[in-house]
Amino acid sequence: MSRLLVLVLLAACGPVFTVHRRTSPQRVSVTKQVSEPELVFGGRFVAPGQVELVAKQARDVRVTRVVHYGAASFEAGHYHPIIELVEIPFGLFFALLPPLWESPNILTGTPSTKLVLHNNWLVGMVNPFQTALLYHVRAIPGSNSNVFAAPPATREFRVSLPAPGLTLTYRALDDAERPLATGTIQTDTFGRATVPDVAGAIAFEVKVGSTTTVIPIEPEVAP
Repeated sequence: MSRLLVLVLLAACGPVFTVHRRTSPQRVSVTKQVSEPELVFGGRFVAPGQVELVAKQARDVRVTRVVHYGAASFEAGHYHPIIELVEIPFGLFFALLPPLWESPNILTGTPSTKLVLHNNWLVGMVNPFQTALLYHVRAIPGSNSNVFAAPPATREFRVSLPAPGLTLTYRALDDAERPLATGTIQTDTFGRATVPDVAGAIAFEVKVGSTTTVIPIEPEVAP
């Protein structure tokens, strides 16, 4: 019970409102989201009748950056006990007028200024430990209040890295989807594998595990 009483008294003695003004940037927070890897393939003729297949692990990456600014704060609190002798009777009188119960908008917030009301103005008038007429302002130049931040800046891009050591089961297909060649091959350190003797191929059907992908091949260029 005594702890609750102390907390109530501390809250009653607190400031009526605080004004925060933005200062210089203090820190930058960065969050990153990465998708699950996706196996993608490409293919091209590198010599007459010779196709190079390329396997890559692709991921979609989303990076969000937020700049957080410091704040200089100004707390408006209790002014003088004599003021309460005038303020409390006025507060009791205004308490009989419900249209006046809402706190007036004494300051409009801007991107560089924010107002935080800690108490209703009418409660401040009848509270002997707070005031709503004259304020004692306490400046806090290096406030730790995290109230200012720039809008998040987001970048999205795709990252592709070689997929080495993959075993590819392939079929080289012509324009009538007839197989010109079949076989199994493994990608090298750079995710590449070369298939010879496939002149006239327009696509490759590649199988890795249980996944089958059809890869279009650029037409062979005559020397």
